[in-house]
Amino acid sequence: ILRIDVLPKKSDVYIDGTRYGRTPFKTTELIAGEYELRVEKKGYEALEMTFAINEGDTLVISDTLYTIMSLAYGEFELAKKYYYGDSITPQDYDKAFEVFYNIRDNEIPEVYYYIAECYYYGNGVAQDYEQSVEWHTKAAEADVAESQYVLANCYFNAIGVEEDKFLMIENHDFI
Repeated sequence: ILRIDVLPKKSDVYIDGTRYGRTPFKTTELIAGEYELRVEKKGYEALEMTFAINEGDTLVISDTLYTIMSLAYGEFELAKKYYYGDSITPQDYDKAFEVFYNIRDNEIPEVYYYIAECYYYGNGVAQDYEQSVEWHTKAAEADVAESQYVLANCYFNAIGVEEDKFLMIENHDFI
């Protein structure tokens, strides 16, 4: 007997690539052997594992799928630890930039700010003011106040863009 109690309920269960149903799930149809399990639901990180079952065994798999957003926030917090360093995590701009960049598509606007700052100061990546402006623009459009300020300064002082002391005021609600 195989029983899968994974939250959230109604997550899809795949065994060896074949969809068997949704959680909570129970089957007595498997013969002794090794199987590949995948449990997935949109918006959640999938559970993937290999399990073995023998004749007469009852195997219960219980777990909770994590939302992709909660995983991204965990990665975001880790990247900030690398960026600033602390008593446990040594400062490592290369790792910080790598993690920030890998989670850039998870709708955390502050990630754009940190990527922009990495480009601005050359922390973990080659200094590139134009890339910095591009990422600060994304963050500013998502209402990240720090990026709005930095972006206004870039336009005012022609850092990575042509000088335009009035562009931010005329075209955006940033300031």
